[in-house]
Amino acid sequence: MKTQPNKRHKRFRQEGPAHNDIQNSWPSLTGIRGLAALWVLLLHAYMIAGNAGDLWQPLEWLMAMGGMGVDIFFTLSAFLLSLPFAEALRRNQAHPDLRTYTKRRFARIFPAYYLQIVVVLSLSV
Repeated sequence: MKTQPNKRHKRFRQEGPAHNDIQNSWPSLTGIRGLAALWVLLLHAYMIAGNAGDLWQPLEWLMAMGGMGVDIFFTLSAFLLSLPFAEALRRNQAHPDLRTYTKRRFARIFPAYYLQIVVVLSLSV
């Protein structure tokens, strides 16, 4: 037997006034994630350079500790990805539609992923 969709669930999924007061963007945390990714990039550059000892000591230490950027990046990513679900729980509303959520994540991540693969493969030739 088919049941009618929950009105609250339907209202939560649609764009409009119900979404206006939910913060969907955290520019400061996005900036910190960007710095964490840069930190990992510095680690890789440091490792490729053969741990050159000619660097200014604090910079060398910073580059060698770049693995912490991975921890920061993944922690912030998990927090930001879980926000829509936590917000729905806090407001006692139905969780976001998982199909739409997954499609948006896929559309955001996979084009950059495949572009990166193409770039890396073209550079390795």
